[in-house]
Amino acid sequence: MNSRRSKNKTTPTSDSTEKRGEQHLVNKLFAPVENAWLAVLRVSYGSVLLWLAWHYFQAEPRNFNKDRIATFFIDPPFHYTFVGFGWVKPWPGDWCYVHIAVMGIAAALVVLGLFYRASSIVLFLTWTQVFLMERGLYQNHNYLLVLICFLMMFMPANRVFALDCALRPSLRTHFVPAWTLWLMRLQLAIPYFYGGLVKIDNDWLHAFPMRLSLPAKTDNWIIGAFADKLWFAYFISYTGLLFDLFIVPLLLWRRTRIPAFLMAMTFHLANSQIFLIDVFPWFMIGATLIFFPPDFARSVCYRIMRVPLPQHTPEFKAPAVLRGKQKVILACCGIYAAVQLLVPFRHYLYPNDVDWTGEGYYFSWRMMLNRPEAIHRFFAYDPDLGGAEPVNPFEHMSNWQLLPMRHDADMIVNFAHHVAENYRKRGHRNIEIHVYAICSLNGRKPQLLIDSHADLAQVERSLWSCPALLPNKEPLHYPGWSPDPTGWESLPEIAPRLWRPDQK
Repeated sequence: MNSRRSKNKTTPTSDSTEKRGEQHLVNKLFAPVENAWLAVLRVSYGSVLLWLAWHYFQAEPRNFNKDRIATFFIDPPFHYTFVGFGWVKPWPGDWCYVHIAVMGIAAALVVLGLFYRASSIVLFLTWTQVFLMERGLYQNHNYLLVLICFLMMFMPANRVFALDCALRPSLRTHFVPAWTLWLMRLQLAIPYFYGGLVKIDNDWLHAFPMRLSLPAKTDNWIIGAFADKLWFAYFISYTGLLFDLFIVPLLLWRRTRIPAFLMAMTFHLANSQIFLIDVFPWFMIGATLIFFPPDFARSVCYRIMRVPLPQHTPEFKAPAVLRGKQKVILACCGIYAAVQLLVPFRHYLYPNDVDWTGEGYYFSWRMMLNRPEAIHRFFAYDPDLGGAEPVNPFEHMSNWQLLPMRHDADMIVNFAHHVAENYRKRGHRNIEIHVYAICSLNGRKPQLLIDSHADLAQVERSLWSCPALLPNKEPLHYPGWSPDPTGWESLPEIAPRLWRPDQK
């Protein structure tokens, strides 16, 4: 009898606890927050993409006679592609110029908040195509901009400080649901935190990437005097690790927010001068402001104008219970967040070191972790004719396309498929493609990355591991191995394992 009463008493308590927990979640994610932060982010990412569009029309420093559109998208007869996106190709002829111009116009409209919904969709589609057209141009900040463009299509970013409000005053609202803010904060926090997490790595903790890259910066006006010092390599390595891991918590905590923002600004400005990574540091300085209170931007604007800050009443309030629309929003946000949190760990599904093979490197925020040197020699062999000939890469690609292929197995296979297809068009139906891919990672002794006896024309590109890969067995070595590849093929550990045409 007592036990029954006891059960009857505890059941309502547990139900009420669940309801309170659900209501707390609803209040957190659907409570109204001021949307000035969204306008700041809209202007920040739109300005960056507008600058990039203009930048593509400028001359490429390595090719003064041509702009970047011609250099990167029109001139090369071959383009690296992402697995599953081989159908995304640069437009023929001058249509690439039209594409970039349309992207620039869409970016300008986004900055102004004019026809925002349509312009944000066009900006996402055009920039994503630019991102996919040439894998050799991959940079983490370009990928981040793709994700920001995607999310901003769904954000009501034209409800304040936008020309859309002038054309349609009914659009103006001063509040948005809090889930928009927290989703965007998560998206910007991931590159920071994961960028620090991957630096908890043996090579990075021993400062090998910095030991090998910083000596080339001795003429830099900021770090030139220390660039070749071992202690400075360790200093940069560990400050970078700690900054990436802890900057977001420091930005979210009110007491450390201002010092943390000053640290972030210093960090990005220094990167812009030392590593020359284009406009990304400037974008991150602007985007980092979303870790401030949502009304921060509006407060600063009105303080500058020296007028009282107007008070607004929220146009809505958090729902009492989750309804169908809110459940769909939460489900979509949860799926998106799960993908972004899990994809960077996919390299654990591959048998080899990601920094050695490049498998799982993309979309995982692995920044500046490897300093590879490599030599690649491709050979085309036709068993019907019994002959082999070396392949000249410069007949198929531009000089700048060789660099990203150094330690990326899939890019090597991608290029081998292109060469094989060219030979097949010339009547060599049974063509084989072999490669001497000899690599040195972070100063290690050179070794083969790919089995040179493997016919790469028959190796399928997929999301699975490349079967022709060889594991990295060399320990760290400092001073680093000479980057001069002369004589690498004659090393006793390598020479006996190289494919020879006469072996056929």
